[in-house]
This record gives sequence, structure tokens and C-alpha cells, in this order.
Amino acid sequence: MLKCRKGVGLAFLVAWAGMTLSTSAAAQSIVPEPVQRPNPDDLKHRAVLCSWTIYLTAQAAGERCFPGQDDAFKADLNRGIKRIEDFIKRNGHVDQSYVSRWESQAVAESKAPGFCSSEAGKFYAAERARSATLQKDIDDLLSIPRTPVMNPCL
Repeated sequence: MLKCRKGVGLAFLVAWAGMTLSTSAAAQSIVPEPVQRPNPDDLKHRAVLCSWTIYLTAQAAGERCFPGQDDAFKADLNRGIKRIEDFIKRNGHVDQSYVSRWESQAVAESKAPGFCSSEAGKFYAAERARSATLQKDIDDLLSIPRTPVMNPCL
């Protein structure tokens, strides 16, 4: 079952997925998912690694494309990402170097020409518009301890 986040249109998600899948395939070749196999019940919930990469993309877009703007939202986003990373380390049995490799990949991708005019910039704007629900969305994402996985994404 496709679980879309409230307020995010399906057309937008499809466009974002097209952009992200090309980059996430590259990222996954550099940074694989945790080795531990997920419990099949874990796959009934949103994929934590997928959601995390979306938030990392929004974070990178905020820093690169909207410098000096939206400080309160960026601080909330950073806190949320930190909570997701703690969840990934705790439940994925990985260390900080694993998390750092993903973060480095997001920063590298943000330096690509056209990044700010791509879906990444639009995604940042959509997340910023929904900033009042950011922490609740992350609370929901992390509410059930499980192995963090990339798929099923969205």
C-alpha cells in the first residue's frame, strides 16, 4: 500500500522519486542499507532510510538554495534529522560513519548544477510550508522500533 505523507501530492512524489532514484542508486552503491534483515512486519511502516534521505535532501536544499532564510524551520529540520539518525544507529546497528557517508552524499548531490531549480528546491518549499507538522511526522515515522530500510519508499 502506498503511504503518502499528508499534503504532499502524488504527482510531486512521482517527480521527486524520479530525481531521487537516480541519485539514491548511486548513494546505495556507496552506502548500502544495514546488513540486518528486517522483520516482514517492519515493511508495513514507512521506510526510515527513504524518509531520512528526503529530509537530508530538504536540508541540503535549505542550506544551498535558501541561505539565511527560514532559520526556525531549518533548526526543526536539523533536530528531526538528528532523531532519525539516532533511530538508524540504534535499530540498524550501524555507527556514525554510516550516517556520515549518507550525509556526505547529500551534500555532494546539492553541489550539482541546477540543484536549486530541481525538485529538491520544490521539496524544500513544500516541507517548509508544512513545517507545523514536521515533528509530528517524524514522531510517527519513529514510533515503532524496527530495522531501517530504504524500500518500500513512499
